This record gives sequence, structure tokens and C-alpha cells, in this order.
Amino acid sequence: MPVELKPVSSSLISKVGYDDANDEMIVEFPGRLGRPPARYAYKGELARTHHDTMTSPGCPSVGKHFLQHVKDKPDLPHRRLPDEEQA
Repeated sequence: MPVELKPVSSSLISKVGYDDANDEMIVEFPGRLGRPPARYAYKGELARTHHDTMTSPGCPSVGKHFLQHVKDKPDLPHRRLPDEEQA
């Protein structure tokens, strides 16, 4: 079953979702320079917390939260989803 991705207000990130079956936060980055969007899965104890923060109406900046608390953090390993998983 595909993961529901919700649009977020950010120039860095276009959509965010959570895959309960795999305990992964899915982040979709917009396509740039003619490239299609790219999706990454982030796994770790805090993945659900970051998903909930980034999709809450009270999050002042989704991109800033991602850059400060998710990107390149060793406790949130990530992988790019193959194109067939991005549909």
C-alpha cells in the first residue's frame, strides 16, 4: 500500500509522509532543473517525531527543521527510494 504524502509549505521539501509498516519517514524533494522529484526514507527512533513536527500547522519552517534536526544525522539513517517506489 502506498504511503500517503502530505504537501508542506517549503521551498526545500514538497511532501512528507510516514510509512507505518517500515517505521520510516518519507520526504519528497521537488524536482529541479528538469529532474523529477526525489524521495528519501529516514529511519530511526525520532523519525515519527520529526514527521509529526514537520506536518503540524505550528511548524514555523519545515525546511529549517529538516536541515537542523534530520539531514545528515547519524541517528536517522536514510536511503533514496528507487524510482518504482516513488509512484
